[in-house]
Amino acid sequence: MHLARRFVNEIQQSSLAARTKSQKLVLIKTLIKSGIQYGLVSENPFVNMQLKAPKGTTHNTYRSFTRDELRKIYQLVHSKGDIERCWVLDALICTGSRQGEITYLRKEDIKRTHKGTWFVDFKHQPLHQHPMTLKGGVAGERRMPWHPLLLQEKYQDYVQQKADGYIVRCSKDSSVWSVWFRDQILKRLGIYSKGDTGLHSLRNTAIDLWREAGIDQEHRRAFVAHASKDVQDKVYGEGLRNMADVMNKELLKLDLSWLL
Repeated sequence: MHLARRFVNEIQQSSLAARTKSQKLVLIKTLIKSGIQYGLVSENPFVNMQLKAPKGTTHNTYRSFTRDELRKIYQLVHSKGDIERCWVLDALICTGSRQGEITYLRKEDIKRTHKGTWFVDFKHQPLHQHPMTLKGGVAGERRMPWHPLLLQEKYQDYVQQKADGYIVRCSKDSSVWSVWFRDQILKRLGIYSKGDTGLHSLRNTAIDLWREAGIDQEHRRAFVAHASKDVQDKVYGEGLRNMADVMNKELLKLDLSWLL
């Protein structure tokens, strides 16, 4: 028990990010729990131990990028000519999705409505031949329309040339993408700040761009599958988040021509 307390105290006092500290504690709790199940240890000294969050801190504090910063990021990524990374960056900006949702997209997920609206059919399918898992499970499912920025001919060709399966062929490890974005993009541009800017900043930036474009709250929630505040939308019908044609009318308010 005293060694367990010492371990937790050392994590608490380290300079690691709050999320990393939490993950380290969860990992050792899980390992010892497994050890109990297999009869390797008799008790878990970590079971009731928790880390204290410093006062005034919150999770997910990554700030949005300014327009000038986002333009520089866009131009640097595109100057390298890597179509895969360009596609992922633009998809993150246009959909406000998480990195894992974009890099695990399959060719079959990109569809078109009867009215001609291109959209991404985000589906939670962990048992699929090519699994896709959404953070909220089925609650995270939605049909997000494809912004005009993603309908460029080069992207149409990029997707169509892919065989069945995942569109992105390079690593899907979130840490690999985070390190690339941090070291090759943000640090080179001088806009990296630990715990303040990172890959997740693109999600916050997208939501802020929607606000600036005058897209209402219900549509912004539907774009990222956040719970609706409208009782009718929660209970009746297929819900706004599954109505790609309706959402597309709002998304078209977003002008991203200034990035080019």
